[in-house]
Amino acid sequence: MLIARTDELATIEAALAEQQVVTLTGPGGVGKTALARAIGRSNESSYFVDLTAFDGGTASLTEGVAGALGFRSFSHFVGDASGLLVLDNCEHVIDAAASLILATTAAVPDIRVLATSREALGLPGELTIPIDPLGTEGSPSPAERLFRYEASRRGYGAKVENATMVERLVWQLDGLPLALELAAARLAAMTPGEMLDEFAVRLDLLSRTRPRGPDRHQSLAAAIAWSFGALDPQLQQLLSELSLLPQPFTRDAAVAIASLDADTVARGLGTLAERSLLRHEAGTAGSRFRMLETIRVFAREHGRDLEESAVARLVEHACDVAATIRVLAETADPATTQTLASNYSLIRAALAHSLNRDPGPHTSVALVEALWWLEDVGYQAEAAELVERVVGRWVGSGDLGPTHGILSALHRSAGSAENARRAARTAVDYEDVRGCAYGHRTLGQIARSDGRWSDAADHFTDGIAAARQVGSDAVAIEMELHLAVTEVRSGDVASGLDRMWSVYRRTEEFGLLGPIALAFIAWNEIGRDPIEARRAAEQALEASTEMAYDWGIGSACLTLGMTSLRAGNLAAAARETAQALDSFHDIGDKTAIAIALLAASAVLGQSGDGEGAHAAAAARADHVAGALSGFEVELFESLGAVAPDPAVAALSPPELSNRLRRAAEVETKADLPNEVRLGGDVCVFVFHGHESQHVAIKGMADLVRLLVQPGREVAALDLMGAAVVSGSAGPVLDATSRRNYQKRITELEEDIESAVAFGDEESATRFRVELEFLVAELTSSFGLGGRSRTVGEPAERARSAVTHRIRDAVEKISRADERLASHLRTSIKTGRFCSYQPQPTERWEVSGLSAREPAS
Repeated sequence: MLIARTDELATIEAALAEQQVVTLTGPGGVGKTALARAIGRSNESSYFVDLTAFDGGTASLTEGVAGALGFRSFSHFVGDASGLLVLDNCEHVIDAAASLILATTAAVPDIRVLATSREALGLPGELTIPIDPLGTEGSPSPAERLFRYEASRRGYGAKVENATMVERLVWQLDGLPLALELAAARLAAMTPGEMLDEFAVRLDLLSRTRPRGPDRHQSLAAAIAWSFGALDPQLQQLLSELSLLPQPFTRDAAVAIASLDADTVARGLGTLAERSLLRHEAGTAGSRFRMLETIRVFAREHGRDLEESAVARLVEHACDVAATIRVLAETADPATTQTLASNYSLIRAALAHSLNRDPGPHTSVALVEALWWLEDVGYQAEAAELVERVVGRWVGSGDLGPTHGILSALHRSAGSAENARRAARTAVDYEDVRGCAYGHRTLGQIARSDGRWSDAADHFTDGIAAARQVGSDAVAIEMELHLAVTEVRSGDVASGLDRMWSVYRRTEEFGLLGPIALAFIAWNEIGRDPIEARRAAEQALEASTEMAYDWGIGSACLTLGMTSLRAGNLAAAARETAQALDSFHDIGDKTAIAIALLAASAVLGQSGDGEGAHAAAAARADHVAGALSGFEVELFESLGAVAPDPAVAALSPPELSNRLRRAAEVETKADLPNEVRLGGDVCVFVFHGHESQHVAIKGMADLVRLLVQPGREVAALDLMGAAVVSGSAGPVLDATSRRNYQKRITELEEDIESAVAFGDEESATRFRVELEFLVAELTSSFGLGGRSRTVGEPAERARSAVTHRIRDAVEKISRADERLASHLRTSIKTGRFCSYQPQPTERWEVSGLSAREPAS
């Protein structure tokens, strides 16, 4: 909670409205982070990144920030970015942070950046806002209000009744929010007066001057040093050891790095949290602890003599975790991806230490091998950069075959095909069989994306053999699935699907491979057996959800979305496709995102969002779009996926997911009856929540008669509603008329082609309506055996007239509601008998019917 910061918040908001880059400056602990977080929360679209964990150059920082925000790469981030980017604690990477901001603002001209730093970044156009400590003047002063709030929150309100002592204390602490918070924590054992006495004895800690740096920074250091000094030696040692862990950290990591026994560490964590030296975070993954950066730096500085042994324990613990992940991965245990996701920062930190300290590659290689499943977790680009350092550090080592193989998988997943190909070929060239298996897998995936089916099959076959040779059954089985997908995409659908089912029956002991196999089966069954496809997708979704496996969830939802779309259930299709897009976006799988964007294009197009459909098509160009199989081409063409329109800009996957969900909300209204309201010369249709008004021509009345009787055939004679003179009056069309009809049909086909070429969709629609009518007329002019029908037949005269006026009515409706017109074109059947054949979810209620018109 922010106390007495209303003016600062208003100043920052006003500055961001005028300036693209705003930097909050001031000493550590002055409250810059709290203000930045508050601004971020008040903005509808914002990203927050704490830079304290980063210490690399510009490239490392840009990719690291993207990874911290859940994006696979910096280019992926700027493709999605909008609103406000908040970068906290820039001072230790000031040059890299400045370069990151320049790159971001250049790529996203409308983004705003709010940075916090102990000094200005020195950027052109940067507006610097110094943040001062809370004031100590007034009664109560802002600093006193914060101190009393923190005391009350901890249950020590009764200890701050002596206003004089409180005023003196907050003045002594310079009104620095962190110092006030730490002092409030000390109320558990001391009064404000006793704290003042303690400070009086240790005035060196509160000196307002020092050789370097701002005075108030020294005051904060004094507060931290005082709190640190108040700890017993064991807790001081524990805090210093914990400062070496990547933030946040688990209880297990704390026990592993500490030189104390587990019970002492557990108690110590509680005590440090109570004294505000640690912050406890409870989440779905369990308890975690976070140390403020200023405290972490102080504790680390005071534990330099402990660092070497503590780092050794950190690396040892990371190796144990990596070993656990490797064991889980051997059977594709569902815990593999979850354990890797929660411990990636630990493995990353251990790798960095190993690179700097180890004389050989053994430890680094062991840590890298735990990253095999990272392509299904995220952070691929950042991890690839780190693994590149490993292979560069120990060039020529004979132990790096698997490392190059894993590097190739990370590069491919991150969208860097050339780097992936290079690393994969290096892995294959090594004599290490496991590395060879990994390399062939990547080369097979690249070949398949390029449409080189034979090369892909050869690589997967070689990779399967290598994996089996070293006993990596999970890797071999997963590559069998890739081989099966290759068979399907090359046109051998039956063999590919048979192989997938065969593999699936062998995945019982390989947790994650079950939903992977089902997801592959479901997607590739769409063209052959949609019912089986949906059943397999539902199984895959259930298993993947239970395992918290994002790739499986996304793949299953993609199949469900396309089967729903084929069945005409737009609401379900939009929801399922949005979930697929979100899941793939979360793990940064560009190949999967590209397929989901095609699906989004089809769904949005059928939902009437033409702009969104073209934006999805345009976005696909930013992702790895591999070659489509024959059935995929046919599927997306049949569902109406559109080509990119140069006039429509791409939207990010999250933006497209939002559009899909809005479409789902609109389509859900289809569960409610549609409406037709008749009154005088006006006919009003309300279809899926969209209202359109039309002149009540005869064709409208015909439509209404059919809409209220779904599935029932109504004779055209009945729709005419008038006596028809019987008797023959000659052929419906004589030879000359037929020749004229055929000539006009040819002309209309040319007119349609020309109108489409010039983007004149309105004219093209008008020509198509006329063409459909003429073709129907020409076809219907022949009876059995090709003999001409006669115009005098009453049913024929009624058929011709009703067909023409219904099509005319639908064309007029299309000008106000193309979605309704499209629905009517596909569900209204005309002829001697006419009918309305909708999806079961479509219902109509009609008001204003005349007495002779049936209501059901």
